[in-house]
Amino acid sequence: MKKILIILISTILIAGCSFILGYSFSNKKNEIPENISSIPENLESKQNLPVKETLPDKYGGEVIQVGGEGSEIHQVKAYEINELAHGYMPSGEEWVSVWFNSPSYLMNVDCREGYKMYLCKVNDVDGIIDEHPFGCTANLHELGNTTRNKVNIACAKE
Repeated sequence: MKKILIILISTILIAGCSFILGYSFSNKKNEIPENISSIPENLESKQNLPVKETLPDKYGGEVIQVGGEGSEIHQVKAYEINELAHGYMPSGEEWVSVWFNSPSYLMNVDCREGYKMYLCKVNDVDGIIDEHPFGCTANLHELGNTTRNKVNIACAKE
């Protein structure tokens, strides 16, 4: 009998506390603290600060073209090359330029402005680095009947 009474009292206390706490929290959801009105002013003043963008000294790029000759379907990745880490960079298209000639059998890959290419590989074979405007060129016609082609480049600040 004592055990039942203790369990009953414990249950009532837990339910009562839960109800009271839930009620007090639910009533405070719509309350706004007095000092919150100063937050937008602080945020606006910090938004005008200049952001210093640090560009990598070296980076690599990879372009995978699928479909073979005549296809312009491709995926671009860029990644930082340094002693500390290798990490993919957001938006590979900002770092690696890709364009095709009109019959779509030449694919040209190049570094972004301000960088010079020092490595070019087409399907893991050393390619020819041509000075601007062509960069690293993959001749999809000469590569034969391949449905997946890969161009890797490495670029360094000029």
